[in-house]
Amino acid sequence: MALQELNHWSEEELQQVASDGWGHAHTSFLRTNTGYHLGLTSAVPFEVIRRTTAGFHHGMIHVRFFHNGARRPRGPWRGDDRR
Repeated sequence: MALQELNHWSEEELQQVASDGWGHAHTSFLRTNTGYHLGLTSAVPFEVIRRTTAGFHHGMIHVRFFHNGARRPRGPWRGDDRR
């Protein structure tokens, strides 16, 4: 679940709500200079590729999701269909 405008939130608060409220064990939090912090939560493991505020009004979190412990594309097409 992607979240924006997490004003007055901390990384610990996001982890707690994600775990207790949604059953999401995996989180990423980006504290921004604007105060409109960003968050990402998931029940599926993911790898954070990049978190940045450079070049963005608030920022961005770029991740790669894992399925059954292995990296794989998450989309409507099979990997061999994409070129």
